[in-house]
Amino acid sequence: GKWYYEYVKTAYENGIMNGKGDNIFDPDANMTRSEFVTVLCRISDNEHDGDSTYIKFDDTEKDEWYSDSVGWAVKNKLVVGYDDNTFRPSSMITRQEMAVILDRFMSFRGIRDKIDPKIESYTDAANIPDWATDGVETLRINGIAEGDENGCFNPEANATRAELAKIASIMDMMVYKTDRYKGFRFNEAFDYSGDDSPLPYRIYIPKDYDETKEYPFLLFLHANSWQGDDNEKQLDAIKNAFLNPYSPVLDGIVVLPQCPENNTWYTVLDKLAELMDYINDRYSTDSSHQYVSGLSMGGDGSWQMAMYYPEKVSAILPVAGVGYGFMSGVEGPEGIINLNSETLKVNIRMLYDMDDKLVSGEYCRELFRRLTEAGAVNFTYQETTGYGHGICGELAGWNNISHLEWLYSQVKETVRE
Repeated sequence: GKWYYEYVKTAYENGIMNGKGDNIFDPDANMTRSEFVTVLCRISDNEHDGDSTYIKFDDTEKDEWYSDSVGWAVKNKLVVGYDDNTFRPSSMITRQEMAVILDRFMSFRGIRDKIDPKIESYTDAANIPDWATDGVETLRINGIAEGDENGCFNPEANATRAELAKIASIMDMMVYKTDRYKGFRFNEAFDYSGDDSPLPYRIYIPKDYDETKEYPFLLFLHANSWQGDDNEKQLDAIKNAFLNPYSPVLDGIVVLPQCPENNTWYTVLDKLAELMDYINDRYSTDSSHQYVSGLSMGGDGSWQMAMYYPEKVSAILPVAGVGYGFMSGVEGPEGIINLNSETLKVNIRMLYDMDDKLVSGEYCRELFRRLTEAGAVNFTYQETTGYGHGICGELAGWNNISHLEWLYSQVKETVRE
């Protein structure tokens, strides 16, 4: 029943962390610096035999149980020690030290995205030293380490074994997924459409595509300014969703149509419906897992597909788009989409950032209120802060992949009961 139970179980079963004897794990105990790098070494396939020769610290012997692991960490530039040329293997590791070493480890294993530090989101951000800010932000944005109930990171506090079990479990899965993902090239993953399609589109098909199996189908709609006929620009709309090895989009069929110049998705809605039929006729898709998502104008289009073609859609995930105006021709919250019974049967998760300067929170809240009052049974509305309209680019960051996982877990039959 404890928050760390599954993490401890995973870390133990995968051979990443062991107990302390007498069938004790001791979750609230602190972990030493040498124990921590040993855990990271185990996650990295224990590639450390003989690496004790790399140890350069005055206080670290080359024949201790941890020597090869520490040497491995030195060799791969995960640890540099203190100014007095010590490593302090028996000292308890602090949360800020843990963050810095993990940041280096993620870079070493190729699972660290570029970040824009926002450590001010912690109430004790002023206590985080400059040398630790990137590491702390890496943990925050990837959902690896969170603040306490008061929003504090507590940089100088010692890390507990329970906390390290969580981190170790996440790291282990990230490394495994990334190894499976090696060789993936986003710009080469999408093919051009056929000449007879209703709209120009790019399509992603898994490398191990098997026509005897059925695959989930995602129609992803780009934002304004990517309209045209080059069948290229719209690729940028979904790039982040493919840069994450965990992303469920990698295991399904994804179609990126391009909206013609001087049009919106509403003006070509019939062609979007035809395109869904076109893809379903040509590929082995799962009729119970048909999804529509989009950013900004594409979010509007997601709502419009749910409104006019609900029979084709299992769930929608509109991001920073509300679908107002186009539905009724009336501006303002009073012009929000006219609801119907079919729309309410579509699974919906709506994402909006309170710092968005392009899309009004007034519209979003009004839409949420009206759908709730109308009896929508599977509609969730989630607000964030700090991203602005840039939430579109955060859809599938390490910390936000839960939205795509939610989308791909929705089944058409569960909505139409």
